[in-house]
Amino acid sequence: MKILYAGELSSFELNCFLRMRALQQLGYDIVPFDFYQYQGQGLEGKIQFHFGWGRNIDKLNRDFLQLAIETKPDLIWVDKGIYLRAETLHTIKQSIPTQITHLVPDDPFGYNRKGWSIFYKAIPSYDLHFVKRPYNIAEYKNLGAKKVFEYDHSYDMSVHRPIELTPEEYQKYHASVGFIGTCETQRANTILYLIENGVSVAIWGKYWSRYKHWDKLKAHYRGGEMHGDNYAKVLCGMDIALHFLRKANRDAQDSRTFEIPACGTFMLAEKTYKHEQFFENGKEVVLFENPEDLLQKVKYYSAHAEERKQIAKAGYQRCQTSGYDHQSRLSELLKLVENELFANGVVKSKLVNW
Repeated sequence: MKILYAGELSSFELNCFLRMRALQQLGYDIVPFDFYQYQGQGLEGKIQFHFGWGRNIDKLNRDFLQLAIETKPDLIWVDKGIYLRAETLHTIKQSIPTQITHLVPDDPFGYNRKGWSIFYKAIPSYDLHFVKRPYNIAEYKNLGAKKVFEYDHSYDMSVHRPIELTPEEYQKYHASVGFIGTCETQRANTILYLIENGVSVAIWGKYWSRYKHWDKLKAHYRGGEMHGDNYAKVLCGMDIALHFLRKANRDAQDSRTFEIPACGTFMLAEKTYKHEQFFENGKEVVLFENPEDLLQKVKYYSAHAEERKQIAKAGYQRCQTSGYDHQSRLSELLKLVENELFANGVVKSKLVNW
């Protein structure tokens, strides 16, 4: 089966690329289309993102249309296609027999709605959408979505795994308590609360220097974004990995929900219905409800290393046995897609690798 896979594929270490690679490993014939080369730079890129127009967007749609018609894929899989126009998708459907599916890890209807204007108009042109929040389903359907299914995040088994650090790496990455992720005010406020109450928190990620109390966090900052093996090494170097979700995305889970325990690291995460669904609280991970609860649990598990290690080990085992990896998750999603392809006559029989 041939799949035209479109997404930001510029880095072999980003989850979009890792999801595409998982499909290749499952045996599908993949035709890649990289959105990154159409991002635009400097002022041009900002105008393109904020206003939804520009020569790069025009070129992206021309090139995508041409590739789809030339390769005639059975399925077009779009991973966060914010610049794909409804007219482009409509022309493809009129030209070749194919199914067009969209998956997005972000929240187009969250608190930050910049950059989504083209996508809003294109929503009805997709045959199927995968979203990770139950309330997105109604939001998509209100804009004309045909079919919308909820999906869960996942991790890459070859990247997110326990790594034995060298002495030099241990010195570089070890942290009794650490967090890796983009700065958001609530995250930063909570970390500052821990620091002011005697907990040293190592921080990695972007935009932290923009925080209003950066002067109080600067000494704890270790570096910017990490990906691939370096990201896994940062996690493996933490005794306690804090996990804060993005409020702008209204998240109840994200990729770190699985990446942290998959690395064999003890995860201390925000309590959500999704986290409670995926892991047993207190046995496979530990969940907190507010900053005061977090402080208490950080101090407790810092002082009880053996108990902490047993929980980390159990969380790792849960990831290994519960199908939380990219291949397992995508296999389930593709079963739903297959039903649509078969029902609409795009494929004539069930495919053996589904």
